[in-house]
This record gives sequence, structure tokens and C-alpha cells, in this order.
Amino acid sequence: MATKCRLKERLERLPEGLDTVIDGETTFSAGEAQRLELMRALLKEADCYIFDEPTSNLDSLNEAAFLSIVKEECRGMVFLISHRLSTVAFADEVYELNHSQVRRIKG
Repeated sequence: MATKCRLKERLERLPEGLDTVIDGETTFSAGEAQRLELMRALLKEADCYIFDEPTSNLDSLNEAAFLSIVKEECRGMVFLISHRLSTVAFADEVYELNHSQVRRIKG
């Protein structure tokens, strides 16, 4: 999963690898930290995943990689909460929340 999340080399340089506690002494960019959080979530098989703004700190290349991983690896229900329609474009159903109103826009 580290390779898919483009973190393998970075994790290999950490003293405890994936188990390294991320604190003030272990510096990650915002995008690296977000990819690490996403990778840790995806390492656990679950019936339901909820991702809130999972790509907010990712560039378009890493966003595409993350969405590909979600499509390949997540079995069951996935909730993606995003301000970007591109993030949820592949979803079976898409809902929009606007001015306290929920509207189905796909599915």
C-alpha cells in the first residue's frame, strides 16, 4: 500500500517505518501527511469507509492515485465528502449539500 500511496521510500527512511509517531520532530508536507493518514485507513479492511476532504492537500497526480486505490481496494460502502466534484465523479451516487438542502445529482 505504501507504494500505491507513493510513500514507500519516505517510510523506509523513518526510524519505526509505518509505526513512527508523527510529531514535531518528524516533518511531513501537508500532502505527505494526508497520504499517510489515507494509507493507514486503507490498511484496515472495513465494511464502510468515510473520507472527509481526503484530497484537499493533494496535487492532481496524487488525487488520481488515491481515487484509483479507493476504487481498487475498498470493498463495501465508501463515503467521500468533498468540495471538488472531480473527487466524487466516479461514485455511483453523488449528493450535494447547498444552503442546508440535500439534492441527489447522480445515481
